[in-house]
Amino acid sequence: MEEIALPKADKGKGKEVIHEEPEDLASPLAMSPLPSIKELPTAPSPRATQPILLAGLALTPGAVSQLLTRAAAELPLRPVRFPLLGEYQDAFTGEEFVAWLQEHVPGFDGSLDRAEEAAKDLTERDGLLRRLGELGNQFEDSDDAFYQFRPKV
Repeated sequence: MEEIALPKADKGKGKEVIHEEPEDLASPLAMSPLPSIKELPTAPSPRATQPILLAGLALTPGAVSQLLTRAAAELPLRPVRFPLLGEYQDAFTGEEFVAWLQEHVPGFDGSLDRAEEAAKDLTERDGLLRRLGELGNQFEDSDDAFYQFRPKV
């Protein structure tokens, strides 16, 4: 029988073995450069132009953002510690937020029910508030339920 000569393998002992790769195993040719990415139009998304309904009151996304920015400046924010979960900064209670909405949103006419419904919409539907220390993101008008504003607000 004929013996087939196999290329010597480098076993990493400092002995350099030079061998040529067959044509079919060589690296593929370099790819052509990627075409330049054109600037995407900066038209606002349909969601950004639609009004947001809060307890029957239609507000633009900008107005909601301003409202929540004002709330973040005026609410008593404080750190809250939960066992095993850690400490969360800039927290407020659901009760404080509902009271703030009731007092500062003229379209609610001082209605506690409408303020609570708006807080529920902002938390559960729009995801602009985050519930701390609990699974899920249900809104609760309570002094035991703590929330934070999400960064996208």
